[in-house]
Amino acid sequence: QTDHSHSGRGLALNLYLDASALLPLFIEEDRTGQAHESLRNNVLIISDVAIAEFSSGVARRARLGEINDSGAAGVFAALDAWTLRATRREMLTTGDVILAISLVRRLELGLRAPDAVNIAIAQRCDSADVRCKNGTIGAIGAIARNDRHRLT
Repeated sequence: QTDHSHSGRGLALNLYLDASALLPLFIEEDRTGQAHESLRNNVLIISDVAIAEFSSGVARRARLGEINDSGAAGVFAALDAWTLRATRREMLTTGDVILAISLVRRLELGLRAPDAVNIAIAQRCDSADVRCKNGTIGAIGAIARNDRHRLT
C-alpha cells in the first residue's frame, strides 16, 4: 500500500511523472537529490507511456556505454518494484490521445506528441505534469489544469 501522507507540509499534491522526471530518480545525475526531495510526500502518478519513454532513455544510455546491460536491467527492475509500491499507475486512454492530438494542433504551444500525451494524462488525473528541463525539476500545471476549457 502506498503511503501518501503529507507529514505537516500541507496537503499532498497529485504529481504525474514523465520520463524526464523518472530518469534522475533511478540513474545518478546532478539532479538526483533534487528529484527525490521535490517528489517526497506527494501522490506520484506514472503511466505506461512514461515507463516506455523511461525504458527508451535507459536503453539509450546502455547503447552509449554510460551503463552496462546488467546495470540497465537493474534500473528496469528498480523502476518496476517502485511503481508497484509507491505510485499510482495510469494507462493511456483513447481520450488522452484525442486530447494530445488537439494539443499538438495548437501550434502556439509548440508541443511534440509525447509531451502532449503526458500532459493529457496529467489533466485526466487532475495532477501537475512533472518533468525535468535544463537540470531543474518542475511542474507544468497551467496547460494541465488551469487552461482546461481552452484545450479542445
